[in-house]
Amino acid sequence: MWQEVVAIKKACSYLEPDYMPSVTFVVLQKRRRARFFTGNNERRDRMFNGSGNVLPGTVVDSDICHPNEFGFYLCSQIVTQGTIQPAHYHILWDENRFAADTFQCLTNYLCYTYVGCTHSVSIVPPVLYARLMASRCRLYMERTSSDSEKVDEGHAPSGRF
Repeated sequence: MWQEVVAIKKACSYLEPDYMPSVTFVVLQKRRRARFFTGNNERRDRMFNGSGNVLPGTVVDSDICHPNEFGFYLCSQIVTQGTIQPAHYHILWDENRFAADTFQCLTNYLCYTYVGCTHSVSIVPPVLYARLMASRCRLYMERTSSDSEKVDEGHAPSGRF
Protein backbone atom coordinates (compact mmCIF):
# COMPACT_ATOMS: atom_id res chain seq x y z
CA MET A 1 0.00 0.00 0.00
CA TRP A 2 2.80 2.44 0.83
CA GLN A 3 4.24 2.07 -2.65
CA GLU A 4 0.91 3.02 -4.22
CA VAL A 5 0.45 6.07 -1.96
CA VAL A 6 3.98 7.25 -2.76
CA ALA A 7 3.40 6.67 -6.50
CA ILE A 8 0.14 8.66 -6.42
CA LYS A 9 1.83 11.54 -4.60
CA LYS A 10 4.74 11.45 -7.05
CA ALA A 11 2.39 11.48 -10.05
CA CYS A 12 0.50 14.46 -8.61
CA SER A 13 3.71 16.41 -8.02
CA TYR A 14 4.78 15.59 -11.58
CA LEU A 15 1.60 17.26 -12.89
CA GLU A 16 2.18 20.35 -10.79
CA PRO A 17 5.00 20.79 -8.25
CA ASP A 18 2.76 22.31 -5.56
CA TYR A 19 -0.10 19.86 -6.08
CA MET A 20 -0.22 17.54 -3.05
CA PRO A 21 -3.79 16.26 -2.55
CA SER A 22 -4.90 14.23 0.44
CA VAL A 23 -5.21 10.53 -0.36
CA THR A 24 -7.76 8.04 0.89
CA PHE A 25 -6.81 4.47 -0.04
CA VAL A 26 -9.72 2.02 -0.09
CA VAL A 27 -9.84 -1.69 -0.90
CA LEU A 28 -13.13 -2.98 -2.28
CA GLN A 29 -14.02 -6.64 -1.97
CA LYS A 30 -17.04 -7.99 -3.77
CA ARG A 31 -18.45 -11.49 -4.01
CA ARG A 32 -18.28 -11.95 -0.26
CA ARG A 33 -20.19 -14.82 1.30
CA ALA A 34 -21.86 -12.53 3.85
CA ARG A 35 -25.61 -12.05 3.44
CA PHE A 36 -27.81 -9.68 5.40
CA PHE A 37 -31.45 -10.03 6.34
CA THR A 38 -33.57 -7.90 8.60
CA GLY A 39 -35.50 -9.33 11.50
CA ASN A 40 -38.07 -6.54 11.22
CA ASN A 41 -40.72 -7.37 8.60
CA GLU A 42 -41.63 -3.71 8.11
CA ARG A 43 -38.10 -2.77 7.01
CA ARG A 44 -37.76 -5.45 4.35
CA ASP A 45 -37.64 -4.69 0.67
CA ARG A 46 -41.15 -5.47 -0.55
CA MET A 47 -40.64 -4.02 -4.01
CA PHE A 48 -39.92 -7.38 -5.65
CA ASN A 49 -42.30 -10.05 -4.35
CA GLY A 50 -41.29 -9.63 -0.73
CA SER A 51 -37.77 -10.94 -1.26
CA GLY A 52 -36.75 -10.11 2.30
CA ASN A 53 -33.59 -8.28 1.26
CA VAL A 54 -32.40 -5.31 3.25
CA LEU A 55 -33.17 -1.88 1.85
CA PRO A 56 -30.71 -0.21 -0.54
CA GLY A 57 -28.18 1.89 1.32
CA THR A 58 -27.94 -0.50 4.26
CA VAL A 59 -24.55 -0.27 5.98
CA VAL A 60 -23.18 -2.81 8.45
CA ASP A 61 -20.15 -1.51 10.32
CA SER A 62 -20.30 -3.32 13.64
CA ASP A 63 -20.39 -6.85 15.07
CA ILE A 64 -18.92 -8.63 12.01
CA CYS A 65 -16.33 -6.00 11.02
CA HIS A 66 -12.87 -5.63 12.51
CA PRO A 67 -13.15 -3.77 15.84
CA ASN A 68 -10.05 -1.57 15.36
CA GLU A 69 -9.97 -0.97 11.62
CA PHE A 70 -12.11 1.24 9.39
CA GLY A 71 -14.28 -1.00 7.23
CA PHE A 72 -17.92 -1.62 6.46
CA TYR A 73 -20.32 -3.60 4.30
CA LEU A 74 -22.65 -1.72 1.95
CA CYS A 75 -25.76 -3.07 0.24
CA SER A 76 -26.38 -0.30 -2.27
CA GLN A 77 -28.61 -1.82 -4.93
CA ILE A 78 -32.01 -3.41 -5.36
CA VAL A 79 -31.91 -6.95 -6.69
CA THR A 80 -34.80 -8.44 -8.64
CA GLN A 81 -33.95 -12.07 -7.93
CA GLY A 82 -32.13 -13.81 -5.13
CA THR A 83 -30.30 -12.33 -2.19
CA ILE A 84 -28.39 -9.08 -2.22
CA GLN A 85 -24.59 -9.42 -2.13
CA PRO A 86 -22.91 -6.71 -0.07
CA ALA A 87 -19.59 -5.12 -0.99
CA HIS A 88 -16.94 -4.78 1.71
CA TYR A 89 -15.02 -1.51 1.82
CA HIS A 90 -11.82 -1.43 3.86
CA ILE A 91 -10.13 1.93 4.31
CA LEU A 92 -6.37 1.40 4.58
CA TRP A 93 -5.12 4.97 4.51
CA ASP A 94 -7.14 8.13 5.12
CA GLU A 95 -5.43 11.53 4.97
CA ASN A 96 -8.83 13.23 4.52
CA ARG A 97 -9.91 12.15 8.01
CA PHE A 98 -13.38 11.11 6.92
CA ALA A 99 -15.87 10.37 9.67
CA ALA A 100 -17.36 6.89 9.29
CA ASP A 101 -20.86 8.18 8.51
CA THR A 102 -19.56 10.71 5.98
CA PHE A 103 -17.54 8.13 4.07
CA GLN A 104 -20.38 5.59 4.10
CA CYS A 105 -22.86 8.17 2.77
CA LEU A 106 -20.37 9.29 0.09
CA THR A 107 -19.86 5.67 -1.00
CA ASN A 108 -23.60 5.02 -1.17
CA TYR A 109 -24.23 8.24 -3.12
CA LEU A 110 -21.47 7.36 -5.59
CA CYS A 111 -23.28 4.08 -6.36
CA TYR A 112 -26.08 6.17 -7.94
CA THR A 113 -23.77 7.98 -10.39
CA TYR A 114 -22.92 5.21 -12.89
CA VAL A 115 -23.86 6.34 -16.40
CA GLY A 116 -24.75 2.83 -17.59
CA CYS A 117 -27.72 2.45 -15.20
CA THR A 118 -30.73 4.43 -14.10
CA HIS A 119 -30.59 2.89 -10.63
CA SER A 120 -27.83 2.22 -8.12
CA VAL A 121 -25.06 -0.29 -8.78
CA SER A 122 -23.48 -2.75 -6.36
CA ILE A 123 -20.01 -1.14 -6.23
CA VAL A 124 -18.75 2.40 -6.71
CA PRO A 125 -18.52 3.53 -10.37
CA PRO A 126 -14.80 4.43 -10.34
CA VAL A 127 -14.12 0.70 -9.85
CA LEU A 128 -16.52 -0.19 -12.68
CA TYR A 129 -14.88 2.38 -14.97
CA ALA A 130 -11.40 1.06 -14.10
CA ARG A 131 -12.47 -2.50 -14.93
CA LEU A 132 -13.96 -1.33 -18.23
CA MET A 133 -10.82 0.60 -19.12
CA ALA A 134 -8.56 -2.34 -18.23
CA SER A 135 -10.55 -4.77 -20.37
CA ARG A 136 -10.51 -2.39 -23.35
CA CYS A 137 -6.81 -1.72 -22.89
CA ARG A 138 -6.14 -5.45 -22.86
CA LEU A 139 -7.96 -5.79 -26.21
CA TYR A 140 -5.92 -2.96 -27.72
CA MET A 141 -2.70 -4.48 -26.40
CA GLU A 142 -3.55 -7.88 -27.87
CA ARG A 143 -4.42 -6.39 -31.26
CA THR A 144 -1.32 -4.21 -31.27
CA SER A 145 0.92 -7.19 -30.52
CA SER A 146 -0.77 -9.27 -33.24
CA ASP A 147 -0.36 -6.37 -35.72
CA SER A 148 3.37 -6.13 -34.92
CA GLU A 149 3.72 -9.88 -35.57
CA LYS A 150 2.12 -9.37 -39.00
CA VAL A 151 4.61 -6.58 -39.77
CA ASP A 152 7.46 -8.91 -38.81
CA GLU A 153 6.08 -11.48 -41.24
CA GLY A 154 6.02 -8.92 -44.05
CA HIS A 155 2.30 -8.15 -43.93
CA ALA A 156 1.06 -4.60 -43.45
CA PRO A 157 -1.15 -3.99 -40.42
CA SER A 158 -4.78 -3.17 -41.09
CA GLY A 159 -4.78 -0.12 -38.82
CA ARG A 160 -8.26 -0.89 -37.52
CA PHE A 161 -9.18 -1.78 -33.97
